[in-house]
Amino acid sequence: MQRRKRNQVLQGSTKTSLRQGNQNVDLWRCLHLFRASRGNQDLIRWVGKFLVTKKRVLDVGMDLHEPVDETDPMFGPNYQQRTNEMIHAGLQPVPITDALDERNTRSLQRHKERFPLTDNLMALVFAVIADLTENQRERMATTLSVRGYRVQTYTFDSYEKLSLS
Repeated sequence: MQRRKRNQVLQGSTKTSLRQGNQNVDLWRCLHLFRASRGNQDLIRWVGKFLVTKKRVLDVGMDLHEPVDETDPMFGPNYQQRTNEMIHAGLQPVPITDALDERNTRSLQRHKERFPLTDNLMALVFAVIADLTENQRERMATTLSVRGYRVQTYTFDSYEKLSLS
């Protein structure tokens, strides 16, 4: 009885925090990623589940990007200055919708570059969470070394290909 009540309270608090914003969902997904240990599952099956979890974490991370619109206090003056410079240079000014799209595309690219879960970090997390045996770890490290990879240059794709072969 007490256990059931505790579970209901936990579920209620989880649902509340998920409704509070993207940051909480992002935190929850990251925690889910780091708890995704393989256990007794088959490695090939687990890789598929890990890929889904990884994609969800990256998608939520990109959802944290907030595009700007015409009401943004920094966009308006910059757009006006750029338009005036183009008119003085005898060029056709860029429409505001095109300028917004360009600004949001650059902003999203910067957001992707600053996102902390890089491909190298995901490869290292994968290597730790996979619960590989001593022989499997040694084989992976040797194979990656022969292919010219160092720990700083490991990629998730290289680990995934090796684990599925």
